[in-house]
Amino acid sequence: MGLEFKIDISSSLGDSFKTIAKRYPEEMHETIRIGIKRGVTQILESARNNHRFKNDTHTLQDRALVEDFDKIDQLIGVAQIDNVIASYGPRIHEGFRTWDPDPFLHNAGKREEKRVINSIFKDIKKIGK
Repeated sequence: MGLEFKIDISSSLGDSFKTIAKRYPEEMHETIRIGIKRGVTQILESARNNHRFKNDTHTLQDRALVEDFDKIDQLIGVAQIDNVIASYGPRIHEGFRTWDPDPFLHNAGKREEKRVINSIFKDIKKIGK
């Protein structure tokens, strides 16, 4: 694949969340898994809606922005540019010759990351109640 933005919540879990995880391991895992999937979708939508590059085919924003949940059991979700579908994606994102960089995927990830993680933590807190 090409460029990617990862959501990895495992390093953000504090002691109170680890306690919930010990008491309700299956519910916790499922809540985080669903939250990560929802979050990756939010990041991709934000990237699709906030970029400077425009063309007639819309391949980059419509088909080349993809999600990867191969590591979802490890609680990692990935929003990425598939450079097989749009080989020019990394050049648009990072800049090329006279084209200024348009890091729309990275910007979307940074813009949405805190909101996504806070939403997941909010859902986790409901488990212990």
